[in-house]
Formats: sequence, structure tokens, C-alpha cells
Amino acid sequence: GKTIREVFPETAEQSIAELFEGVYQSGQAYTANEFPALFERSGRGEREIGYFNFVAQPMLDLQGEVYAIMIHAFE
Repeated sequence: GKTIREVFPETAEQSIAELFEGVYQSGQAYTANEFPALFERSGRGEREIGYFNFVAQPMLDLQGEVYAIMIHAFE
């Protein structure tokens, strides 16, 4: 029930959040291979780069409207 910006605030300055918002607005799935992204993993405020393969799939309700997106990603 949270936005990607709430869970991963560092995505806001990397255009990742906008990418997923585009999937939500358009209803079109998006796939990426070796997508570079910086994430804070250590708890010390230091960001590390990771390369991710992912699919962002819109989820539709009974009326065919997007109500969420499901993201399957692995590094």
C-alpha cells in the first residue's frame, strides 16, 4: 500500500519512480535488462550501484482499469 518513493526514496532522483508511474498511467508493461540503479543497502547512507533485470506489469481490475503495478526484479 505504499508508493515506491515511500519505500525507496532514492528512486526519486534516478527517474525510476517516473518509469513505474508511466507504467501505471499507460497500462503498458515495461521490461529492462541490466538496469543500473543506486540503492542504500548498508544502513550508513552509502549508495551502491546494482544492475537489475525487471518487469513492471500493470494489474487490472474487473473494469480493465489499472489499480497497481507488480514489479518482479532481480539483480
